[in-house]
Amino acid sequence: MLILSSTCLAVLGIRRMFPERITYTETTSEFLTNSIFLFVLAAAAATMYIVTARMIKKGCYFIRLWKNLAKTVVVFILAAVALLIILICVNTLFPGSIGPLSNIEIFTFFPQWGSNRGATWSAGVMCFSEQNFLHKLVGVGPDCMSSYLYGDSSPKLLALVNERFGTLRLTNAHNEWLTILVNMGILGFTGYAGMMITGIFRYIGQRKINFIAGAAGFCLLAYTVNNMFSFQQAMNTPTMFVIFGMGEAYMRKNMNVLE
Repeated sequence: MLILSSTCLAVLGIRRMFPERITYTETTSEFLTNSIFLFVLAAAAATMYIVTARMIKKGCYFIRLWKNLAKTVVVFILAAVALLIILICVNTLFPGSIGPLSNIEIFTFFPQWGSNRGATWSAGVMCFSEQNFLHKLVGVGPDCMSSYLYGDSSPKLLALVNERFGTLRLTNAHNEWLTILVNMGILGFTGYAGMMITGIFRYIGQRKINFIAGAAGFCLLAYTVNNMFSFQQAMNTPTMFVIFGMGEAYMRKNMNVLE
């Protein structure tokens, strides 16, 4: 949290020095880099760091208590996410069925939902569903979703994309796994998803034996969660494979020591 808040404070400083360079804003970035929450987060993180450091120094840091607290927070977050998904599904299928929450945009899945993720995900699903059996297996080709959309897709799908994005060219579904399903088919998707899931569980499972391998697993998990709403880029995908190599190297090193 200290690293996050320090980074956001640095971004706030840059924004204040060069306000004319800000050409794009949205709710999340504004909340994290230009609101009172940032200072609350920084103060809370700094306080917790100081308190924890003093407790460790005095020998009264109850690690079991903090581990249980962390597990409780994780369970709460997972339950909240599951509840959100359920409410979105219910309110989308049966509008107005969740009372006052029905009027809040996040609880209704529509094209503009999640910064147009509703439209991009729908386009991805339609791209896959339109394929014949062979192309469902092998996909339309690496990084070829855009070529299919604007060259071979159905009039209904093309109309959806043009209505939502106009002159902008949609190149992926803004969901890494969905994009891979379209581009590489069921076979490619199975291979990629299997690689990610195996790496995450393989390395996190080593966290008590080798914390660096465990950290690599959590990094892969964070990358995967983020890319459910994003896509592969030159700035992050190579790093993900480097983390794979680090996790595997440290895990095997530890296995050799045990042998």
